[in-house]
Formats: sequence, structure tokens, C-alpha cells
Amino acid sequence: RDVFIRRDASFRSAVYCFGDEEEEAHALCRWLRARKYSLVDVIQMVEEAVEMREEPGKHEFFPNPHKALGCSPSLYVGQYPQLYTGHSKEGYPIFISKPGVLNVRALECITSLQGIINFHWNAMSHVLASRNRLQATLPPYPKRFECICVLDLAKLSASQITKRALNIIKIQTEIDSLCFPETLNRMLVINAPGFFSLTWKLIKGWVDQRTASKVEIFGCNPKKYQARLLELVNPQDLPSDYGGVGKSTKDEIDLQLSSYAEKGLKSQKVEYMDVRSKCMFTLNLGEKDLLAIKIHTRSLTGAKFSVVKQSCGTILFDKLIKHHGEGNEEEEDPTCIQILDSNNNIKGPGIFEVHACSISSSYSFSSEQFVAECLIMEVPVLKCVEEISHVKSHEEHTNHHNESIDTTKEVTTESVFPNDEMLISSYKDLSFLMEDVPLIDIPSPVVEVRSHDNLFTSFKTKKSTTPKANSVANSTENQVFVKQKLAYVIEPDIIPKTNWLCGNSKLSDIASVFTCMKG
Repeated sequence: RDVFIRRDASFRSAVYCFGDEEEEAHALCRWLRARKYSLVDVIQMVEEAVEMREEPGKHEFFPNPHKALGCSPSLYVGQYPQLYTGHSKEGYPIFISKPGVLNVRALECITSLQGIINFHWNAMSHVLASRNRLQATLPPYPKRFECICVLDLAKLSASQITKRALNIIKIQTEIDSLCFPETLNRMLVINAPGFFSLTWKLIKGWVDQRTASKVEIFGCNPKKYQARLLELVNPQDLPSDYGGVGKSTKDEIDLQLSSYAEKGLKSQKVEYMDVRSKCMFTLNLGEKDLLAIKIHTRSLTGAKFSVVKQSCGTILFDKLIKHHGEGNEEEEDPTCIQILDSNNNIKGPGIFEVHACSISSSYSFSSEQFVAECLIMEVPVLKCVEEISHVKSHEEHTNHHNESIDTTKEVTTESVFPNDEMLISSYKDLSFLMEDVPLIDIPSPVVEVRSHDNLFTSFKTKKSTTPKANSVANSTENQVFVKQKLAYVIEPDIIPKTNWLCGNSKLSDIASVFTCMKG
């Protein structure tokens, strides 16, 4: 404790790697146990941890998993299923990892080694830390910040244990041993194949003897490992596919990843494409579905991608896609190209074919790897009103706006804002919703709507600096009017979460709202 108090902030932060909520005695003793209570060795260990934490610390240990990986967390977890779920009888969080179904080639297409390491810093410094802090406030009020790990090796093949995979395990083990010592309460390796004993001998050399003694290895007999899991975890906190009565790991992963999903996302389909000559898959879109496709790859040769509507044979996209880097997998991020988005108007209903054709020689025995991330979005439905009552505007515009606006007339920039220059911050992605009316571009400066709640504090105009103008713009009467009319023009659930306007077939309705508000 005396050494801890005398040292600088980086030293203290390394010791309290989970935050100040961890009690002092337990935080200090984690480090002491890791070095068998040798003070000299503990100080050296913390100093090494400070050095290792320096670079990720500049990024606050990657609180955003998307930025850490360089791709969507749902895409990554789809290729390498892993999750925190429930807690043990003693209150420790449970982490389940399934490297047996890890698609190594697909993982290489979507992220880099550094991205995987960054994601690990996120998992330890943010996810595990927050779960431990929460569990410390709930019965049985665990004092130690630890977790139970379940490593499911079902379907693991010897070909998956590559040099690259072992390198990832080694680096993650070094981070955990040095920066998060004594946080493993117990590890259960289940569904271990026969050849895993050789792999374990290699991995065992990377961890200290005390940590290795906490690892229990089970074969493919579910009765044995489920019985052991139920000794440690209550049935309601254990997933149903591991002998408990909780949600399955698949359902739990889907639930946790839904928080990262884009608004309006209905479903996600991921296809790993190993293209030697040709490769194809189909997508069935419903009536209100909108398609977006992202292609991830490290292929320097590339392949020609096309999207075809099956009913009519129309080619909607046709382009060569390849990696833009030099092929350095250790340092370069993979290339991601969005080939279809909302501006392409790829909407259901219908069946769409996604084709990938190799441009290599027909005699080539090599193949090119791609991951197609298909996002099926739901098209928001804009509501139109047949008539909007007219409200008198400011006295400067009384003559101009005293009559009801004819919604059948073409709307132009000049008719919307005839006097003061104003810009509406337009949400371009909504342009696909308009079948007949093009999105209008209104020049600077700005009227910006950010949410339903702070609708009125966001209004700014060139000429609204006078007390008179401000008093009119903030009047209760006008605020109520705008709130009511915006609720009619667009669905209320869209308003709080979207920076938008304009994108509606009744553009003159919106025009009347803003000319009134401007007055």
C-alpha cells in the first residue's frame, strides 16, 4: 500500500485496472498472489503492465467495439461466437467462447490481428469490468473481481490451430496474465478433441502454474461437463445448450448484439465466399425490405461482383472488388466496400442473386476469400397529411403566408424560404422513400432538427439574433404548432433518433412548418 500511494497515476491505474469500485485489499492481493507475495517482483510486474497499457490507454482501451475491430461486432461474433452470460453461484460473470466453430479465413477478411487485440482490451477493460462492478452490488456480493470461462471446442479441427490462431491466443494470454492477474476463477474446457492434449501442453507453457491449475478439461460427454457446470452455476443462469434453463447462447448473442444494430435493421445474413471460379448465393426480400451489402476482403486479385434480380434478370450492380493494400496481414486492415446501399433503391419484394466471379486464370488452383455482409433493413413509412392548417407567421411574412399553402404546386428553394437564407439539414438516406418527388437541396446557412425534445433549441438563422426574432421563434404557440405538425408528417418514433429533413412527398407541408417557425 505504501508503494502504491507513492507511485504516479499510471501505476495506480494499472493496479486498479477494473476501477476504484474494487476494494483495496482485493485489488492489491490480486497482484501479490500473482507473484507469490514477493514485493520486488510485484512492483516489477506492475511497471511492465504500465508499459503494456500505455498504447491502448491512449484510446481509453477501446470503449467502442466497432472501432476496436474495424467492423461490426455482430459480424465478428458471427465468425467467432463468444459472450458473457449470467453469473456463478458465487456471483462471478460467466464467459463462453466457441473457437471450435471459428472461421479463421473469414476472420482474416473482416479484421486484423491488431483489431482482435483491441477488441480483447475492450472485453477486459469495459465489458468484464462493468459486469464485475454490477455483480458486486448484487447478492451474493462477490468481493473478488473474477470470472468463470467456458471454452467449447466442439467441431474444432487440427487445421484451425494455425500459427496465426496460436499467436492470437499467446498475445491475449500475455495481456491477461500481466495486466489482469488473478481474474480467472475457473476455466472449463469442454468437448475437447483427442489432439487437444498436445495443444494444451503448448498453451500451458504461456501461463503460470497457479493459473494452469484452475483449468479443467472435459471430453465430448455432455453429462460430465454439464454436471460440473451445474455445480458452479444455477440452472437459470446457464444457457439451455449447456444443461441450464436460460436462453440459448445463440439467442443471448443475438440479444446482446441488437444494441449495436443500425436502426431499422430486420436481419443480417453473412456469407463466406471462397471463390475459385464462381460463387453465388440468393437473398429473399419482403415487400418493405431494403438491401445493403458490404464486401470484406484481403484478396489482391479480387473478383467481379454482380447483383441480379431473379424475376427479370436485371443486373443492378457489376464491379471488380479487391483489397487496396499490399497484402501485409499483420499491419493492414482488410478492405470493406459497400456495393449496395439505400441510394441504389434495391428494395423488395423479390429474390436477388449475388454473384462473384474470379478473374484469375482458369488453370489457377488458388482461390480468393470474401465475406459478404448483407443487411436487410425495414423501409420506414412516412405519413402524409392531406391538409395542414395555416398559422399566421411573423408580421414581416403576413402577406406572403396568410393563405393556405397549395400542396399540389412544385416546391422550390425560393418558395420554401423566400427571404432569409436558411438550410435544412437533410437526411439523404431517406431519399429512396420518395417515389415521385426528388429531394430538394437548400443552400446555407442552417435550420437543424436533432430530436423531438430539443427541437426548438436547435433552430438557428442568420437573422434570428434580435430579441424580437428570438421571442417569436421560441413562443409557446409556435412550438406547439411545430410539434403537432411534425408528428403528423413523419412517424413519431423516427423523430427522436434521426437527424433528418427533408424527405417527404408533402414537401410544402414541411415548408409551411419552417416558414412559420422562421417568422
